[in-house]
Amino acid sequence: MDLKQLNQQLNDALNRWLQATMYYFQHLSQLEMYGWGAFGLGFALFIVGLVLL
Repeated sequence: MDLKQLNQQLNDALNRWLQATMYYFQHLSQLEMYGWGAFGLGFALFIVGLVLL
């Protein structure tokens, strides 16, 4: 296997993962959206806390 084939396989795998991730987030229920929003807000506050330390 040469580097070009390996790079193509990596790109294909990455594209499949991105498509699956986009599909997941496009089909969330309202409670799941709230959960991810809370998680994102908590993560943002964690990063702000680290910067302010």
